[in-house]
Amino acid sequence: MAGHHDKAHKHDADKKKEPTAGPDYDDRGPDPQHDQEAALRAANIQLAKDRNVRILGVSVKGGGTEILLGSGFKQGVTEEMEGYIAGDHGPYADFRITHVDDVTSKAYIEATPDEIRANMKEVVINPSHKVQGTLAPDTKTRILGISVEGAKTRIKIGRGRMQGVNWGDYGVVLSSSGTKLAHFVIDDVNPRLCAALVDLIPDQLKDVQIVLKPSAH
Repeated sequence: MAGHHDKAHKHDADKKKEPTAGPDYDDRGPDPQHDQEAALRAANIQLAKDRNVRILGVSVKGGGTEILLGSGFKQGVTEEMEGYIAGDHGPYADFRITHVDDVTSKAYIEATPDEIRANMKEVVINPSHKVQGTLAPDTKTRILGISVEGAKTRIKIGRGRMQGVNWGDYGVVLSSSGTKLAHFVIDDVNPRLCAALVDLIPDQLKDVQIVLKPSAH
C-alpha cells in the first residue's frame, strides 16, 4: 500500500509543477502594487491615470538615471506603474515606478541625465495609450557601436523599445552590395537602442547595413 501512496503523492507533486496561465501571488512573494492599490481604494484615492508630473531631481544610477517625480501615493501612484518622458517629437523613453512616498515617487530610466533634460517637455505616469511604436518589417538602420566579446562582436543598433524593437527580434547584416553576411537575435533592448551578438569580426562590419525583422531570412 505504501508504494501506491507514494505514487499518488508523486502524481500530486507533478500536478503542482504544471505551468499555469501566470504566476500565483504565492510564487512572487509580496505584491506591493496590489497592496498599494487596495490602500488607495480604502483611502478613496483614484488611481493615477495619464497623470502629467514634474521631474524634481535626477541622479546617475548604474548605466542610467534615477528620477524623482512630483507625484506619489496621495496622487494615486503605485509601484510598478509605467510612464514615459516625451520631447518635441513624441515619447523619448519609458520607465517603471520603483518606489512611492506620499507625494513623490522614483523611477529608473535607461538614459543619461543630459538626454532626459533635453527631452523633458512632458512626463506622464500610467498612460492610457501604449507609447511604444511598432517596428515595420525590413527596417533598415545602422550600427552605432561595436565591442568584441570572445570570438563574436556585440553591435549596438540605433533602434529601441520606443520604436517597437523587442527582445528576441531577428536581424541580418548586409554588405554594401546587399549580400547577407550574418544574422543575429536582439538580446538587449533599451528605450532607443538595442544590441546583439554577431559572428563577425569588427573589420567585417565596415560599411554594412542592418535590417531588423527581415521578411526574407
